[in-house]
Amino acid sequence: MKSLQHHLRQYVAARRALGTRLREPAKTLSGFILFLGRKKSKFITIPLALEWSQQSKDVQRATWARKLSMVRQFARWLSVTEPRHQVPPPRLLNVRHRRNKPHIYSDQEIARLMAAAAALKSPRGMKGLTLGTLIGLLAATGLRPGEGGARGTPLDLSVVRSWFCKVSRSCGLRKGSEGKRYGRGPRLQDLRHTFATKRLIEWYRAGSNVPLQMPKLTTYLGHSSVACTYWYIEAVPELLELATEFQLAATGGRR
Repeated sequence: MKSLQHHLRQYVAARRALGTRLREPAKTLSGFILFLGRKKSKFITIPLALEWSQQSKDVQRATWARKLSMVRQFARWLSVTEPRHQVPPPRLLNVRHRRNKPHIYSDQEIARLMAAAAALKSPRGMKGLTLGTLIGLLAATGLRPGEGGARGTPLDLSVVRSWFCKVSRSCGLRKGSEGKRYGRGPRLQDLRHTFATKRLIEWYRAGSNVPLQMPKLTTYLGHSSVACTYWYIEAVPELLELATEFQLAATGGRR
């Protein structure tokens, strides 16, 4: 019988052939297979999948659900040829997905981050140049971190995020915590949110018809629908206020 690592390589290759990068799941599922090995199990079982996904106690419940979802998809693929693999059912952890409230960076905060990134030490000086350039790229274009990190030589996002957390903490943007963790606070992804939010604020302040402009931003950001882009208006108080003022002006002050 072929090993689970062998099947994982086939699974990742098949998914990537369909256009999915699958970087995080590939790494995470490899860790799950090592866990199964320590448990002396040749097959995925629901109890073991649950135990593994909930090992980390200092993360949100949604993180457990995401890890379990990765196992579910892999187990479903395996069970086609080997029914002894158990497929964890959906909503087993009963987690309702909630988007994190975005941190909208000021221009000064972005400048501080880039300066702190440039000061990072490494043998060839590439760490500071890489992170500083990536921060500037995401802030200026609104790319996803994975998209920005895929330009040129692909970057290991888990490593880049650890650099970013360290820099954020040195700038006072991220609170410290016990142990080796860099605490909680603004993320790389928030640079994308900042780009979108600032564009919407500029449109409102310029008197543009934002509902007419919104599909352009939706297309540029690669959102699946305009509703995804409208989320920023709900999540950012200043945008909600501007949107309300625009609506009142459009209706002659009537609510």
